[in-house]
Amino acid sequence: VNAHYGEPDAQHGEPDAKSAGNQAADHHAATDQDEPILDWQTALEYVDDSEEQLKELARLFVENSPQMMDDIRRAVSQQDAGLLKSAAHTLKGTADIFGASQVVELSLQLEQSARSGDFQATEPTWHRLQFKVDQLLQALTRAINGADSPQT
Repeated sequence: VNAHYGEPDAQHGEPDAKSAGNQAADHHAATDQDEPILDWQTALEYVDDSEEQLKELARLFVENSPQMMDDIRRAVSQQDAGLLKSAAHTLKGTADIFGASQVVELSLQLEQSARSGDFQATEPTWHRLQFKVDQLLQALTRAINGADSPQT
């Protein structure tokens, strides 16, 4: 859905996500496969069981997540602790609405790295986050369009 997250940044020349970072994402994807990317029932509780309101929040997330992810990508590549803390915190809170625990956990890890100033693990965590956000976007898009179960 949003494959541009992994594209090289022309200004900074970061590597494509299909390189080493994707190997980490692939490894972790195998271990996370049993856990659904989102929990639609928990999300419905957040909006007092209003399916329409939840779909609107999902549309807003799909619309705004590219900017959030771009901010995180930039913060990781520039080791900008302030931007990373803010962007990861925003993504974490938004993903939590949908019960997207894997996205929440990875965002929290990035937020904690920013707080401690330790950027050693941010690159692989960033690549895992890209993978999980793409899965979440696909699930939310299916839910918005009324296609199959939004649980996967």
